[in-house]
Amino acid sequence: MEYRLNSSELIDKCGFSWNELYSNETDKQTFLDRLRAFTDADPAAAEIIDVSDFGINYSSESYVPPVIDANKANLVLVLGNPAPESVAMGAMFAYENHGKRYHRFWRVLDGAGILRFLQDPDTLDPHAKMERLYANEYDAPFNIFIVPFYSFPTPPGGEWNGVAGIRRLFGSAFPVIAAQDNERVQALFDAHLKDDDSILAFQKDAFVALSDSQPTPAVYNYRDLLQQPAVSVFRTRSGANANLVCMLPTRLLHSHQTKGALSRLALGEALS
Repeated sequence: MEYRLNSSELIDKCGFSWNELYSNETDKQTFLDRLRAFTDADPAAAEIIDVSDFGINYSSESYVPPVIDANKANLVLVLGNPAPESVAMGAMFAYENHGKRYHRFWRVLDGAGILRFLQDPDTLDPHAKMERLYANEYDAPFNIFIVPFYSFPTPPGGEWNGVAGIRRLFGSAFPVIAAQDNERVQALFDAHLKDDDSILAFQKDAFVALSDSQPTPAVYNYRDLLQQPAVSVFRTRSGANANLVCMLPTRLLHSHQTKGALSRLALGEALS
């Protein structure tokens, strides 16, 4: 996998060679047939994916703060994977409900005190939000990182939605995708996390993969998450002891539990 993190803008560049993904021409052609159906179903996906004789290249997104305050703790929000529409337009969490409204993600962070743009986020269009992020024009009690666990974008609904859509699209090559994305995220942790920093995992597969990298993995229990987040120790490969917090899925961002947990974090209160 080649992953080029863009430290000054949102869009990252990713790529896999065919040799990494498929061992024979039949499997590769089957994937290409599925990819055609995938891009037909989501026109934005066709804008960010390029296939060549050597492999597949695509655009992804992540937010790593260009200015890191050494006096603040780091808070990494780990999501499942991006949406093609947001990547194509270069604006993370741009719209939801088929483009009918701005995404609630920023409104929830604002209300909880995690990240505030100095004005109502619903008065800022998606590109204006990105401009504020990269100009460091917001208030936050942490250095905020927003990263997908899986870099490949899929739509939030329909037959190719979410992480399940990546599994379906890549088939037998999905474990390769998962392993390389896990390495990408772990390397980011190694570079930035220090003791007592926090990782919020909002997607089950992301949490399980991160937890499974630890000597004593924490168990994912959705029923318990409805009451409170699950907190465990995450030791980075560079030796930092951070907090791994399993949150409810992003579709439940507006839940009382999620907003309450984010508000407590913003106030400096422990979640366990």
